[in-house]
Amino acid sequence: MVGLFINIDSGVRVSRADELVCTNSWVYSYVHDVPVYLVSPDTMDRVCPPDWSAGIPLGESGAVKELIDSFLQELGEDIGERLERVYRGLERYVAKFPCDGVFMDRGPSVIDDYRVSYPAIYVTPERILESVEEIARRHGISVRRVFRQLLKSCVTHEYTHALNWRNSKGLSIQHYSKEHVKVFEELTAQLTAYANLSTPGRAFFTMKSANQPIEYNTWKALIPLCEGLYRTASYSLTHLWSRYLLGKKPPLIGLLLLPHPWVWLTIPFHYDLYLGMLHELSIRYGYHRFYHEVIEPLYRNITRGTSTGKKIAEKLLKITALLLIRMVL
Repeated sequence: MVGLFINIDSGVRVSRADELVCTNSWVYSYVHDVPVYLVSPDTMDRVCPPDWSAGIPLGESGAVKELIDSFLQELGEDIGERLERVYRGLERYVAKFPCDGVFMDRGPSVIDDYRVSYPAIYVTPERILESVEEIARRHGISVRRVFRQLLKSCVTHEYTHALNWRNSKGLSIQHYSKEHVKVFEELTAQLTAYANLSTPGRAFFTMKSANQPIEYNTWKALIPLCEGLYRTASYSLTHLWSRYLLGKKPPLIGLLLLPHPWVWLTIPFHYDLYLGMLHELSIRYGYHRFYHEVIEPLYRNITRGTSTGKKIAEKLLKITALLLIRMVL
């Protein structure tokens, strides 16, 4: 078997055992031909400037929560205008974040005299090691043990972006700059990473996510609904997201909130079931009135296969992205 990683200029040693652990995921078989380049932090910042990996810091949770709650309580206005207003409001809180890893469909053909091919994944082990050392020191765990799991989480995360790009024929990257698309892209990547880790690895991953943007934490909203079937849930959600980007049915919105992930594979479309689940969540999270006055009418008015239906589905996607953010604040 050919080595998984191609080291360009990273100074961190990655063992053969580390490589093998990183291939143990359901997503690997779909994108095993995408090369993974190991680079230094300086090279990563040239390949993927921090501006490209911007997100909303968890430190802004209070302000973001207030903004979304105001949206949920402000009924009676045009939903399209209200959605645009709340998303413009979210833009104020976006900050720059350096990358641990990135998937790119195209980029510079030569990095430090090393010729690369695309699509490609870049990973900087030095930055992963920074998180590892903090977790290992705080909890008295072996650095190597934590490193292996967080390296795997990073690679699996980027593999999921690669799969979304491939399955959506490039639309996932094309529309990534839209905040609601970013939420679902990072949700699928993070949930897939979490699903394919060991039990200790999931604990390390959860600790690391505390230093990541809000968009990278929305996977936590789905964990109580997965009932332990994390791999099935991440598989279903990732493929459904690609289908949604391609404009195929069923739309993602209601499927996200089903309590049993295997149902995503066996029930193609059933509005009443989705609405019932959304209704229960609306009671639990305090947007019951919003559900009846906004969500339910939008669902009832979807015209399948028409431009009107697509526009309504896009509004529901934006609403669901906001609800996912709200659930983890």
